Amino acid sequence: MIYFISDTHFGHKGSLSWPNGKARPFKDVNEMNQTIINNWNSIVTDEDTVYMLGDFAYKCNTTTINHIFNSLKGKIIFIKGNHDGRTLKANQFKHRFESVHDRINFEYNGYTFVLDHYPIYSWLLKNRGSIHLHGHTHGTPTNITGKIMDVSCEALNYKPISIEDIIKKFN
Repeated sequence: MIYFISDTHFGHKGSLSWPNGKARPFKDVNEMNQTIINNWNSIVTDEDTVYMLGDFAYKCNTTTINHIFNSLKGKIIFIKGNHDGRTLKANQFKHRFESVHDRINFEYNGYTFVLDHYPIYSWLLKNRGSIHLHGHTHGTPTNITGKIMDVSCEALNYKPISIEDIIKKFN
């Protein structure tokens, strides 16, 4: 199965107190990290592929990132976000990501998917039904029309969403 998620912000204490009512519902970073790991692993198997659309960790030390790398199930295809410098450095030594990209376009069962960390106003085949998945906005609506979906963990109740559930949503 194929899954999607973004903006886990593992290790990021500041994400517990986002402004404008977007604070995450965890008492501390350890609870947040463990909840997201548990949610991920309750859905994803080692044979599954997860497209991680950026901002994996932020203000998180390499030891913690490596622990999280070792804890998560699945093959991770990574799309870079704006807070991924340390994550990418850790990956250079652990080789946890199957591949790393700025943006990905792919076909699945007759659907075109366009994946980017950022919401895009106009994407490949937008007017022909392609589906654009993004992160970065942490569940805040974008006012962009078309088949577009925020896969930030806040928008997904802190767990990955399957490609089949996304297709059902747009049908």
